[in-house]
Amino acid sequence: MNTANTNSRFLLIRDRYLKKRAILLFLIFVISIAVSSCTNINRTIVENKVQNPTAGKGHINIMLVLGSADPATRAIRIDLACSLLKKGDIRFDRIILSGGCGAHGTDDSNCEATDMKRLLEAGFKDGISGVEVYKEESSGSTIQNYCFSRKMQKDGKSLIEKGDTLYVVSSHYHALSVAACFNNNGVNAHYYYTCSGNLYDGSPPSLETIAASSDPCFKDYAGIAQNCGSVDWCEHQSMP
Repeated sequence: MNTANTNSRFLLIRDRYLKKRAILLFLIFVISIAVSSCTNINRTIVENKVQNPTAGKGHINIMLVLGSADPATRAIRIDLACSLLKKGDIRFDRIILSGGCGAHGTDDSNCEATDMKRLLEAGFKDGISGVEVYKEESSGSTIQNYCFSRKMQKDGKSLIEKGDTLYVVSSHYHALSVAACFNNNGVNAHYYYTCSGNLYDGSPPSLETIAASSDPCFKDYAGIAQNCGSVDWCEHQSMP
């Protein structure tokens, strides 16, 4: 037998074996990554249930996005809302887009909530699974964002109820005052806004804490937060 041919055949068999082994190891690696990713997703869902003790008791997670007369500002706020949705650590059941047509002295064709809904849908071309989207199209001020959103109903039931968890999204610190008002109304409200390139995310502190802060992005419309707890306060807010 030719020794050279034997060695050549041996080397060929060995190379084929090593290639097959490398491919098998790669496939095992890919599968392990996929399983790990699914595990991480499931862990996030489980942890989210633990972090929300009201889950299963009829309470839901809601996002309220505040409008603006400026289309560019609306786009920034919807982009912030999309980033919160895509984070995935909070499973939202409902989104309310608040902003009227012709608000802030603009033309009636400038419908804030409608435009924000368009931008939101553009950010999720395949749709947002399991999330209800509502438009509040009467507000022309921060006060009305709170009052009119609070009054919204479906089938005789308020869209935002006591015990629900609410994230108020904006690119301005007025999100803080709206969140404070909902807290006064028994809602578990949080602010989520940007200012000077920074993200502010949390539960509304006391007015004393806000007043003592030197951070210009950490302010509140004190009059709103102080008065919105009155039973009939929203009844005095006229339509725009």
